[in-house]
Amino acid sequence: MRFPLDKRQIGGYSFWQKTSYSAHHLGVDYSASLNTPLYAPTDGSIVYTGYGKEGGNWLHFKDSNGKIWRFGHLNSFVVKSSVKEGTRIAYTGNTGSLTTTAHLHLDIWNKTPNLSSYTQSDLIDPEIYIKVTNNQGGNMTAKVYQKNGDSTIWLYFHGIKYPYKSWDEFIKDGWVAANVQKVDSLPDALDPELIQSQLGGFEITIKSLDIEITDLKSKFTEIEGILSKTEKARGNLEIQVKELTPEIETLTKKLMTKSSELLDLQIKYKELKRKKSVGLWSVILKLFNKE
Repeated sequence: MRFPLDKRQIGGYSFWQKTSYSAHHLGVDYSASLNTPLYAPTDGSIVYTGYGKEGGNWLHFKDSNGKIWRFGHLNSFVVKSSVKEGTRIAYTGNTGSLTTTAHLHLDIWNKTPNLSSYTQSDLIDPEIYIKVTNNQGGNMTAKVYQKNGDSTIWLYFHGIKYPYKSWDEFIKDGWVAANVQKVDSLPDALDPELIQSQLGGFEITIKSLDIEITDLKSKFTEIEGILSKTEKARGNLEIQVKELTPEIETLTKKLMTKSSELLDLQIKYKELKRKKSVGLWSVILKLFNKE
């Protein structure tokens, strides 16, 4: 079994998490840019491709163990038949109403999916089922317990526990029946050893966040420097405006004076034109009278 993407990184809701729309998230959201190739995790068959309003383009894959993998928000499909492990079957996308960015939704069912009636036991956490750390495979850190006198096998993984009804079911899912601890009572789901096994991952995440925070602080300092220069330039402009204000006021007064003088000249010009017109008519009348 392989992980269906070349890179495994959780980028959204996890299994059975309460979502913003008050429903249990049936699977895991994995980070994937638009048109990232999606591969068959095992030998199997594609039993359904279609479109749904919320999940967009869906592809249902039946694996070699009979589990049904539902891949959501896909951009396009590649094949619609029986395939071998590692065959490219689709490309990731951002289709459907319950997504804001390209990613891969994956949920895995123990039976034929029935969205109108199901319980948590009808599904399995993909992070438990896939058991890979990268595209080359390999089991994740997990512990297995069996209570004395009980046939149920308990898989402890990432701070939760998952039951298998029998050894056959446990082995059928691909787990190796090794280092099984027989106990009189089951430990807490969040037992100290499991928590310790996760601390390394958390420490890596914290270091990564520290680097991001350092980068953000550097960018913030850069922005502060730009703002400081902007404020200084603004201050210089205000000083220049203050210095120019008296000159502007003087020029405004001169403009008003010149406007008044222009108005007077226009009045005088009109008066001269009127007088010239009257004088011309007088000359014409005199010429007519002589005749």
